Amino acid sequence: MGVDVAELIRDMADKVAMRCTQEVQLQDEAAKQVGEIVSNLIIEEWGGQNIYVPISLASKRAKRNAMILEEFTGDNVSELARKYNLSVQAVYRIIKKERERCMQ
Repeated sequence: MGVDVAELIRDMADKVAMRCTQEVQLQDEAAKQVGEIVSNLIIEEWGGQNIYVPISLASKRAKRNAMILEEFTGDNVSELARKYNLSVQAVYRIIKKERERCMQ
């Protein structure tokens, strides 16, 4: 059972457009153009190659850790621990590491 490549490329273009609209506040038409440009670039640069796309746990963790520091108010560690399904100690470690990273 193979992947329908045309469907995959359309889906990628749609998802890029959606992210551009949500995260960069591009207008719908401009976002669609960016989605098409990105998907065409991938085809042009890597077409014909087998590409494995790993799940980036490190990236997700880094985003989560940045959010924890951003949401930290000084007295909400227990709340953050519950929200992110972590121990209180883990939240304190994350806050310390994120502050150190920001100072570099």
